[in-house]
Amino acid sequence: MVFCLFSSEPIGGKQATGKKNRMMQFSGFQKQFQVGMKDTLCKEPACCCFGFLCPCPSACMARMKVLKTRYPGQDAMQHYACCQGIFDGACCGLVGYCVAPFRDCPLVGLALESLCCHGLAVSSTRIFVMLEWQLATDPMDYQIIRFSNCMQGLACICEVLACIDDSFKEAAQIIQCLADLVYYATTGCMHAQTMAEMNYQGPWGNNMAIGSVGIPVKSLALQSPQPEPQPAQVVVPVATTVPLPGAPVAAATANAMPNPTTSATVVKTLPGQLPAVEMER
Repeated sequence: MVFCLFSSEPIGGKQATGKKNRMMQFSGFQKQFQVGMKDTLCKEPACCCFGFLCPCPSACMARMKVLKTRYPGQDAMQHYACCQGIFDGACCGLVGYCVAPFRDCPLVGLALESLCCHGLAVSSTRIFVMLEWQLATDPMDYQIIRFSNCMQGLACICEVLACIDDSFKEAAQIIQCLADLVYYATTGCMHAQTMAEMNYQGPWGNNMAIGSVGIPVKSLALQSPQPEPQPAQVVVPVATTVPLPGAPVAAATANAMPNPTTSATVVKTLPGQLPAVEMER
């Protein structure tokens, strides 16, 4: 019932354009996740509980799973970037620079990202999946995420009030505890949803429709039947002539026969007659 207080509508179109709002570009997609966030506890209980109890390891596992699924047969971690470039320039402007020294060791960068920016790490993995496989967010997912954000905002307000008045300290601690539980439950649902989708998709392109974002052109060529080449037909023009009225047919036929001594073709036209072809000697 609490979720009913929050909107299930996606972000508006004006906020979904531009490089800084790349994470909002999935608002026009039609396909859905195989498992909604509200159903993860029942359909993927192990992944959901693992994401709730072990947030940092689960965030690393999900990112590695997504990259291995997206780039099969390759060194998936060479495609790693901080938040996969989703939030570049959208937050503090320093996203990506903190893990730049660990570019040669992406596992260390991924561990730091999951530890220091856990919320961004989980969200960017999920958004990367949505962009690459053209998936839309379920309306209930919007309500769950907005409820979690609201709890974090309420906890922040209570902490500020507790700094001003000591009588708010206990209330602030309770609200902060509830907000943390809601937050980790939400990220646990995101982790389970992402893992379930990757298990369904399999290697890149197995269950994708033609035209998905980023699908290689060579894959399209392999999937589309190629027509067999047809031998070229050579058309040889044949000289024809139209006999004049009263002229023998044999003479007209003889005029149409090629002669080695012929140097040019002359077309003569009489008034009211079709063009006649003669060979100039």
